Amino acid sequence: MSKHLAVLKSLGVIEDRKEGLYVYYRLRMTCLLPFLACLERVVRSGGCGCAGSLAEEAPENVVVPDR
Repeated sequence: MSKHLAVLKSLGVIEDRKEGLYVYYRLRMTCLLPFLACLERVVRSGGCGCAGSLAEEAPENVVVPDR
């Protein structure tokens, strides 16, 4: 997990703050919050109400699995 956090930190997605033995992380790119909210809606309801399906919007070289 620390490698994943290091990658996110190097990309500027998160930042960290050290307090003693603990490291606290927070989201630095607040533009991701609407995206994360959409993901939460998809997980909770099975769809976000977006126009079209993922398969219709995906580029030709991307495979979208069936549900």
